[in-house]
Amino acid sequence: MKKIASLLLLAFFVSCSFGTEYATLQRISDGDTFTFRSAEKGKFRCRLFGIDTPEKFAGKKLDRDAKACNIGVEKMKEAGEVSTKYAEEALQIGKSYKISVRDKDHYGRYICEVYVPHLAQGSYNKAIVAEGYAVAYVKYIPNATERREYNKLQAEAKRNGAGLWGNSARMMECLAKEAM
Repeated sequence: MKKIASLLLLAFFVSCSFGTEYATLQRISDGDTFTFRSAEKGKFRCRLFGIDTPEKFAGKKLDRDAKACNIGVEKMKEAGEVSTKYAEEALQIGKSYKISVRDKDHYGRYICEVYVPHLAQGSYNKAIVAEGYAVAYVKYIPNATERREYNKLQAEAKRNGAGLWGNSARMMECLAKEAM
């Protein structure tokens, strides 16, 4: 009986950490990873739902992506800096945003969608794909309707040569393949 009560209590606390809340943006690490602070969670990191941007930090993922895309590490890092600059222009440190916390990844980061009314898509996650600075991370989008929406935004960005699709289309195509 104690085990059941403990499991129910654990499930309650885990479920309370997901959902929609307002949080203040503390830091933009790169185009798809932010740090927020909220009354409920305190300071926490978010890996953004449904998107992947080029890496800007040295590490295994940067090396793996550069090798898979047959481009230099420096070119990938430059593209990562461009994606980060998009984030820094679209969002404001110290401002409160409505976020939807959907899950937690194996690194302990929350998986979030950030709502930004002034962006055309109403969502930072969708806007950065539509503007061509991120690819749809479809292998981590379980809902078929959302997968189609992100894929449509990406296809339009590619067709229009938006953002990185304009001067780094081969790299973006490769990253999109890796994200499937």
